[in-house]
Amino acid sequence: DLVRSRGLGDVYKRQAFIASSGTGTKTFTIAPTISGITLDTSETNRAFIVLAPTLAATNSTTAATYRETVTATDSLNASNQFSVTITVNPRIALTAVTQTLTTSSGVAAFDTITATTGTGTGALTFSLVSNPFSSGITLVPNGARSTVLTVARTVPQGTYYETITATDSLGATTSIPVTVVVNPGISLVGEGNVSTITTSVGRTASLQVNAINGASGRTFTMAPIISGITLDTTNAASGFAVVRVANTVLANTYLETVTVTDSAGGIARLLVTIIVNAAPT
Repeated sequence: DLVRSRGLGDVYKRQAFIASSGTGTKTFTIAPTISGITLDTSETNRAFIVLAPTLAATNSTTAATYRETVTATDSLNASNQFSVTITVNPRIALTAVTQTLTTSSGVAAFDTITATTGTGTGALTFSLVSNPFSSGITLVPNGARSTVLTVARTVPQGTYYETITATDSLGATTSIPVTVVVNPGISLVGEGNVSTITTSVGRTASLQVNAINGASGRTFTMAPIISGITLDTTNAASGFAVVRVANTVLANTYLETVTVTDSAGGIARLLVTIIVNAAPT
């Protein structure tokens, strides 16, 4: 039997027959005639079945089976036949969870690449070519027909073009491109680079804190919980929140930590000092 993966890109030639008995020089024929399957008889008493790259599987997920009979005839017209089954598997088909993987500096990211069941022949191996190269972008095995593109949290910001190639046991290959975008890590700053609120008992005060860089989908929180000091997250989607101090807060110095988390898991914190002075007398 002959097995071939669709998409090898060149002819597939295999020594299939050597005529060692009979009388004189042997001639070989193949039947029936199937487009893409021929017989190479250029060597004496040998024949090679040649499969053209155009020989197709049934469809993208179903192998095609072809049956041929090779006949050897000697100089006295004595002949012998041999039946050959040729299986042409579909070329490897690859899919990725996403072909544009976006993360932020300091946040690891992952993308799974899977070979469709029934495509390719035998065991698969996966390889990676990166442009530009980063040692923090690697492939991690994930079973016989899958691999995980892993972006470490240490990868610097930038855009990386990755090509993942799957190779089957016959050397047939298929590649899929994935673009990795590493945005600057998220940070949190007070409006005007201020992180202190100063007020007096009986007066309100506020400070806007702004999220810079990172991925979208930001969530703001604040701790600890202090009566009269709240975090207004109405404009979180626009990338900022407001620390508000009510006029009921007693004179003292308070410390609040505002935390922002983006959709990629990036986290930034800002310590806000709140000084409430006694009311003037």
